[in-house]
Amino acid sequence: MGIHDGHRERLKKAFIENGLESMNEIQALELLMFFSVARRDTNELAHALLDRFGSLDAIFHATAEDLMEDMGWLDKLPDVGHNNESSAQSGAQLSAAERLVMNQLDKGELGFEQLCDRTNLPAAMLSATISMLQIRGLIRLLPGKRYESVTEKQ
Repeated sequence: MGIHDGHRERLKKAFIENGLESMNEIQALELLMFFSVARRDTNELAHALLDRFGSLDAIFHATAEDLMEDMGWLDKLPDVGHNNESSAQSGAQLSAAERLVMNQLDKGELGFEQLCDRTNLPAAMLSATISMLQIRGLIRLLPGKRYESVTEKQ
């Protein structure tokens, strides 16, 4: 059993028993990230974010792009923006998260969990991104709760 085994459970228990006031900024940030960062060491990430931004308040006021860069999500984006007929016709640019999802769906249809694992986006952000891409007509929901790029076969 490693030193990190059970860390999330211990931190959650401390929060339930003693409240957020009893936690330092690292612990509070880690606790918040448990709900959005799956299967990743949040302690190291919390330290890196606090080192860069200086405080929880500064993190909460940082741009999504800055946070995505620090969390390693922008590294997974293709070098150029996703190019497709629908977005070109509408003149709309894709956000970093949208490009990340489109890059994965261009490889074939995927379920939500697969997209979550491959993009490493928090579930809430992925859900919002998928909704926006569906509204814009760039992806569609398939039977079995799978998604595909509308432009994939064009």
